[in-house]
Amino acid sequence: MQKSGPKTSEEAQLVKMFKFFDVLDRGAITLLQFMQVLGKIGFQYPKDQIEPLFNQYDADQSGFLDYKESAVIVFGSEAAAKGAVSRQPVVSAQTAEQLVQAFRAKLLLRGARSLIGISRIFKIADDDGSQSLNFPEFHKAVKESKLEISVDDCKNLFAAFDADRSGSINYDEFLGTVKGPMSESRQNLVRKAFALLDKDGSGDLDFTDICGVYNVKNNPAVIEGRKTEEQALNDFLATFEVSS
Repeated sequence: MQKSGPKTSEEAQLVKMFKFFDVLDRGAITLLQFMQVLGKIGFQYPKDQIEPLFNQYDADQSGFLDYKESAVIVFGSEAAAKGAVSRQPVVSAQTAEQLVQAFRAKLLLRGARSLIGISRIFKIADDDGSQSLNFPEFHKAVKESKLEISVDDCKNLFAAFDADRSGSINYDEFLGTVKGPMSESRQNLVRKAFALLDKDGSGDLDFTDICGVYNVKNNPAVIEGRKTEEQALNDFLATFEVSS
């Protein structure tokens, strides 16, 4: 998939777009980011056509293309040496886990012990209300947690949270990384609790399932008269994604 005709300005545009979508400044981009780059310089191809090329030129099978690999796909091998963008080494799994553990410990001190606490921290960090965190928002959250790490380490930490390599962190990615994987015993406990709630055996919990099990009469706020039963129920349901 090489583009014919004058290349100089297009190569400059490729460099510009590559750097624009390389949000972590790692010198490499994901499949989604590569497709965004191609779209900006006039290539409109479906994912099923782009992905085989991406994988073919991703020589180290890292899931990223650096500038040279991208340029070869678009313009041929002669363009690879132009506008080179240095590629940052991928952080090791051990280092990434150490960063995640350090950040997790700081967030626990700020109330990230429950779904509500984690959600609150995420919403505070989400300045633009996009329901996802870009790197500047994430960097701000790290600084506010009082975790003292370098910008490079923060970029590596961001990459550890960004599971789908989209260049942003959605709530599920944030929640999953902060909470960490569950032990087998805890997973079994969750399965048993889910089975008790899922009265119709559908595999999904709906409003009726939850209302049929959760008794708000014993909620302290209801007992003390600070909330009605309806308010307490709505507060409880707000911590879940509930289908009507």
